[in-house]
Amino acid sequence: MVIAMCTTANTGDPILFTIGFLTKIPNYFECNNNEEGEWRSCTKEEICGQGLSSDNYRPVKDDPEYVDNWTSAEKMNLLCEDKQKVGLQGSLYFAGLCTTIIPVPILADKPIGRKWLVFTGNALLIIC
Repeated sequence: MVIAMCTTANTGDPILFTIGFLTKIPNYFECNNNEEGEWRSCTKEEICGQGLSSDNYRPVKDDPEYVDNWTSAEKMNLLCEDKQKVGLQGSLYFAGLCTTIIPVPILADKPIGRKWLVFTGNALLIIC
């Protein structure tokens, strides 16, 4: 039963783990002024320059171009990372998926068996 639950839960991993890489950065932000506790307009450069944590800034949701998938990227703190680095992380995730598509089914059908691949895969997910 536990194995079935883990395997079923892991089928959504490509979607869950890559959403942070596929988000659109909001155009406008608001920063929290710690002294007064009020939110003021600020830019991405101010946020990254001051090293603000995600608790001290938020996207402006009234912007017509705002996409509501920003939350996962915000949690992963990807705002101040280079675009190339974020793109590379997303590409490597998909490259890892593609490279395992070929050998894993072959190993499951002949030498190792499905049981051990499921156990190993779930153990790696728990560890990582």
